[in-house]
Amino acid sequence: QLGMARAQDQGIALLATRNSFHLGRIGHWAEQCARGGFASLHFVNGIDHTPHQAPFGGSDARFGTNPLCAALPGEDGPAVLLDMATSQIAMGKVRLAYNKGVPVSEGSLVDATGHLTVDPGVMYRQPRGALLAMGEHKGSGLAVLCELLAGALTGGWTIQPGHPRAGGIINNMLSIIIDPDALGERDQLYAEIRALIGWAKASPPREGFAEVLMPGEPERRRRGERLANGVEIDERSFAEIRLAASAAGV
Repeated sequence: QLGMARAQDQGIALLATRNSFHLGRIGHWAEQCARGGFASLHFVNGIDHTPHQAPFGGSDARFGTNPLCAALPGEDGPAVLLDMATSQIAMGKVRLAYNKGVPVSEGSLVDATGHLTVDPGVMYRQPRGALLAMGEHKGSGLAVLCELLAGALTGGWTIQPGHPRAGGIINNMLSIIIDPDALGERDQLYAEIRALIGWAKASPPREGFAEVLMPGEPERRRRGERLANGVEIDERSFAEIRLAASAAGV
């Protein structure tokens, strides 16, 4: 809210959140900005826990999942929202696959010897395996940038071992919040977004796809479905939620 207020006054605001506790789903922050009429970019790293992601060409974990997020506003909220881990899959999806007893997608994990595997259990046994970067060297490069932009540039910490790790989650986030009114006509921006999205979605779907989806569209649909029909959850994950609730006195 402070960053959006300053962006409205100045046209752009730079916000550093350093050595925070878990920031949660980074898309929430971008959605908040978009609902306020602002575009935003967010770079995040995570420290104070065991690394999860291997650098490109490496065989063991050296980074967190280091999310990157960006959104542009539309007339009624985010027009486009990209919220992604720089690893091939997020750690939460590994845990869900592990709890369900199903494999992860190929090319997502290596075991402790550096060999490719689809077994999510390698992240829950010692010695641990590692997540692989999405897009190979490109995703790994983004992970390095998130580590340095969020962890070093903000005056926070990176995940390098010179800092203590207590086993929790500490996040740093570098956010850039932009007021579109400082750059041009807002109605023209909205029209251009609609035209670009329409042009992309008009592409004939290739084999195996029903339609072309924009960043954030699958999540919006799933949210609508789950608000209407509830959230399916496996027994193990539900048991873990109940255990956490009990520990919190709920």
